[in-house]
Amino acid sequence: MFVIWTGQGLLIALAAIFGTIVGYTTYDLSSRFVFSLPEQFSYFFVCLGAAIGCYLVALYLEQKSRGRVVIDKKTGREFTLRRSHKLFYISARRWSYMLLAASALALIYGLISLFAGDQGMTNPLP
Repeated sequence: MFVIWTGQGLLIALAAIFGTIVGYTTYDLSSRFVFSLPEQFSYFFVCLGAAIGCYLVALYLEQKSRGRVVIDKKTGREFTLRRSHKLFYISARRWSYMLLAASALALIYGLISLFAGDQGMTNPLP
């Protein structure tokens, strides 16, 4: 059986899904009631919401598993044993950084499409 998470890494996926829903809801409400945004900016809000969700889960998991300090009998050195929480062998904090980078790229895409006058995906066929 192939396990795609270690520890409580499943919380990373759940936080990303919840953050995606909150991000898209934020985009939808802001484009309806505050100011009109092109559809290309929805990618930015979705990725940013997922990144914030993963970051909050990473903070929670780091506080929850502070680790245990042990002393090696042979060398006498102290080291800390911590439980790892990963999804697809990537830690929660790194997931938040990758999603933050994706949101930066989505923001650049939204700004380029805004200033280029692109109105979204169009059908190239007549």
